[in-house]
Amino acid sequence: MCRVTTLEKHIDRVFVIFPIIAILATMTLTVITAVFFFSGKTPNIDEQTTILEAIRLNINGAAINDIKSVVMTSGCEPGYQQITLYRFPGTKPGCNCGTTLYQGTCSSSISGCSTVDALPAQDIRAWSQNLFCAKNITSYVKLSNPQTESCPPTYRACSRVVCVRQEEACPLTDLQIVPSSSPTPTDGITTDIALHQGDSKLRLIRKQYDPFIVNLQVTLNERPCLNPTKKPELTNNAAHLLWNGNEAGCSPYGVDQTNTVLIANKGFANYLMEQNQGLNPDKVYQFERFAAIQTALFTYKKQYYVREISECQNINFSNVSSLKSIIEDINTFMFIMLIIELSFYGISLLIILIYIARAISSREIGVGHYGGIINFFAWPIMILLIIKGAVVFSDRATFNALGRDYNSIKANNCFSDPNIIKVIDDTVNSIPDYVLYSIYLSYALLIVASCCLFILILLYIFKFFIFRYRKERVDYNDTNYYYEMRQQNPGARSRFGALDAKRNST
Repeated sequence: MCRVTTLEKHIDRVFVIFPIIAILATMTLTVITAVFFFSGKTPNIDEQTTILEAIRLNINGAAINDIKSVVMTSGCEPGYQQITLYRFPGTKPGCNCGTTLYQGTCSSSISGCSTVDALPAQDIRAWSQNLFCAKNITSYVKLSNPQTESCPPTYRACSRVVCVRQEEACPLTDLQIVPSSSPTPTDGITTDIALHQGDSKLRLIRKQYDPFIVNLQVTLNERPCLNPTKKPELTNNAAHLLWNGNEAGCSPYGVDQTNTVLIANKGFANYLMEQNQGLNPDKVYQFERFAAIQTALFTYKKQYYVREISECQNINFSNVSSLKSIIEDINTFMFIMLIIELSFYGISLLIILIYIARAISSREIGVGHYGGIINFFAWPIMILLIIKGAVVFSDRATFNALGRDYNSIKANNCFSDPNIIKVIDDTVNSIPDYVLYSIYLSYALLIVASCCLFILILLYIFKFFIFRYRKERVDYNDTNYYYEMRQQNPGARSRFGALDAKRNST
C-alpha cells in the first residue's frame, strides 16, 4: 500500500472539519432567525388593506359616462348594468316588549311581549321607484405624465389625465335631482332624464376637469365609510340591535366626506316600504319612532383625486394595496424553509456529535464513514440557504418598491384626503420587525452559505487532484501494489519503464 503523506492527512481533516464549521455557523444564524420569526406577531392590517384595495379599484376602474332610469319592473338595455344601491343585511329574531327590544325569540313565560321574525338579507336597487342603469366608459387612455403628454389620435381629453374616444361621451362628474319644471341648461355638458315617480328629474353633468363618478350608493344616517366593508350605522342605536353583520360604525378612518356627494335623502322607513320587498318598520323593528330617527342618504362616489403630476400618476397602486399578501407570502415561505432547515440541522448535529465522539476515542480525525455523511448533508443545506436567500432578496426588492411608492405618495401630496394619508402611514408603520430581521438574517445566511459552498467546491476539486496524484504514486518497495498497477495498465510501458528498471535492479 502507498504511504499517506502529512499533506493528504491534513486535506482529509479539512474535508470533514470545514463542513462541520459551515453547518454549525449557518445553524446558529438559522436558529436566531427562527427565534425572531416564531416570537413575532403578524399585525392585523386587514382594514388598511381593504381601504387601499378600494382606492386602487376606484382610481383604476372605469368611470360612469351615462345613466338611465327605468321602472322597477324593467331591465337595463344592452351595454348598461343595474346598480345595487343598498345591501339590507337582514335581521335576527327578537323579542319586542314595548319599550325594550331583546335579541332572540320571546319566552313563553313572558307576557306582554311579541316575537319579531328574522328577515333575510337582500339587495335594494331602487330610489323612489326608479332603478338606475349605468354605462361605463369602454375605451380610455390614462396619461402617465400629463405635463408633457397629450391624447393619442381619435381620442379627446375628458380631464388632464383621461382621454376617451371621440365618439364616446366623457364620464359624469355630477348628479342632481331637480324639479321637472327646471329648464335644462344649454351649456353642452348637462343632460336631464325623467324619473318615474314624483315631479322631478335626474340631471347629468359632465365638467371636463372634475373628478368622475364611479358609483351610486344609499347609506343610513351618514355618508359611506372610507372602508367599504363597513357601514356608518352604530350598534348603540336600539333600532340596530337585531341587524346582522358588522354595524359598529366606520372605524377610526371615518366616513368618506371628500369623495361622496349627497344627491337626496328621505326617511329610511319610507325608503324600505317603497321597495315593494316586504321591508317595513313594523316587521323589521316594531318601533314607532323608527321613521323619525333614521335617514336614507342617496349619494354618488367620485374617483379619488390624484395629483396630476408624473410622480403621482406613475405610482403602481396595484402594489400599494398588496403589502398584506407580501407579508403572508414571506411568512409562509419562511415557515416552510425554517422547518426543513431545522430538520436537516437536527440530523446533521446528531451525526456530528457521533463523529466527534468516534474521533476522540480513536484520536484520529479522518474522512471515515461519518465524515462522508456530514458532507452529504452540508451540500443540500448550503444550496437550500442560497435558494431561500435569493427568494427573500426578491421579496425585499418588492418591499423597496412599495416603500418608494408610499414615500412618493406622501412627499408629493398625491391625495387631498388626509384620511388616506393616515391609512398609508398606519400600513407602512405596521410592517413587523420580525419580518425585517428575518430578511436581514436571510441575507447573512445567503452570503455565508455561498462562501461555504464555494470553499466546499474548491476542496472537492483540490481533493480530486490529490487523489489522482496519490493513485499514481507508487511505493517501489511494495511489490503487490506494483503488480496491481502493472496489470491495470499493461500498455503503459513508458510510464512504468523506470519502475521496471528499478524492480529489475533489485
